[in-house]
Amino acid sequence: MKRVLLIFDDYKELAFFEENLSENKFQISKSPNLEDATIKIKTDIPDLIVVNTSNEETDLELLNSLLLKDSLKHTIFLSPNYFGNTITTTSKNHLVIQSIRPKVLLSLIRGVMNNEKFDWLPTGVN
Repeated sequence: MKRVLLIFDDYKELAFFEENLSENKFQISKSPNLEDATIKIKTDIPDLIVVNTSNEETDLELLNSLLLKDSLKHTIFLSPNYFGNTITTTSKNHLVIQSIRPKVLLSLIRGVMNNEKFDWLPTGVN
């Protein structure tokens, strides 16, 4: 079973993704922020991390530290937030898609986790 870590500070959105991804047989972990997620990742490495939080300054620093972890080198990161060039130019599999609707993000998560190819994604992520 593929594992997804959802890091959302919006509880309604988190519930939407948790319900829909659980129905698709993904094992879901959830965190309200990157600080809490950093602790969870020490004991459980997910296949995919979806970051959708609003505290950009703190999150940028924590997300950068996660991206540098060797234990997460095979983990895919998705974020509908723009965290700056530091994140988008990393060699890790990290995709930033701004202004994406929840249902489109949900479809993208399902596709990424099922190794589907996306013609509209930037090179290096599919």
